[in-house]
Amino acid sequence: MKAIHWILMLFSIIVCAACLVAINKAGQERVGLPDYYRELDTSLPFNDLARKSLDLRISNAEYDEIRWQYFEDRVAPRFSVFQEAAAWEDFKGKTERPDSPGRQKTLRDYIGLFESVFGVCVLYIFFNILRWIWLRVLVPAKKIVQENGIYGLIRLILFGKKALSSKGGETGC
Repeated sequence: MKAIHWILMLFSIIVCAACLVAINKAGQERVGLPDYYRELDTSLPFNDLARKSLDLRISNAEYDEIRWQYFEDRVAPRFSVFQEAAAWEDFKGKTERPDSPGRQKTLRDYIGLFESVFGVCVLYIFFNILRWIWLRVLVPAKKIVQENGIYGLIRLILFGKKALSSKGGETGC
């Protein structure tokens, strides 16, 4: 491979590692329940509470913590343990908020970007490995089979290049 391919492969490996670290950190990111949660009027439906009492600029992680606590306090007791996961997904879907320009961004907000970049880098590495296998293994093997037959390829695998050169066939490897 040319030097540029090796540089791009190394860069892709570094980017993959950085994305894995970022995804891991975003998964572990825990904001904690804000102090002012206990002062909120939780008798209101959550969307009304969010619209009237919450600052629009709070981070998504903090919003999710408040939403989770509200769900645990007010909504979850109405469901059985078996229905709680489905109820949470339904509640989460109904209480998503639109993105606003003044909101604080956290690492968790960029997790989709990290996953996409990671996927692209892994594909780049995978296809370069396949390309290397094609150029270094399959093309020479095809040439050996054309020149020496399938038995030439078997002799090469079992005994190395000397087995072919003793017959007089040129392998080009």
